[in-house]
Amino acid sequence: MGETVFRAEKSNGTAEVEFTFEASKLGGRDIVVFEKLLDSQGHLLAMHEDIDDKNQTIHFKKITDVPKTGDGMHPVKAAGLGLVSASILLLLWKNKRKKAKKRKRRAGTSR
Repeated sequence: MGETVFRAEKSNGTAEVEFTFEASKLGGRDIVVFEKLLDSQGHLLAMHEDIDDKNQTIHFKKITDVPKTGDGMHPVKAAGLGLVSASILLLLWKNKRKKAKKRKRRAGTSR
């Protein structure tokens, strides 16, 4: 439902009405907007409820191709890849540390 309060300046004219509603399931369908004009006391002054009025019909396009976000990798695969990467880094770090200790020992014994 939409509602707008306005004061008419002329006998003919237009007024913008904003609608907010859940439209995610309306793809491929048409909706028709009906109008009712009420005075400040809520009395009905005029109405336009023509189901065949093309000027009041809104067509919602059917969304067939929804864009994908993210990389789509399964969380278990991502965790496994992370674990393998962490293991490789740990092995490289241990190997580097081991080589550094050997170098230290050699430097200490060559004196």
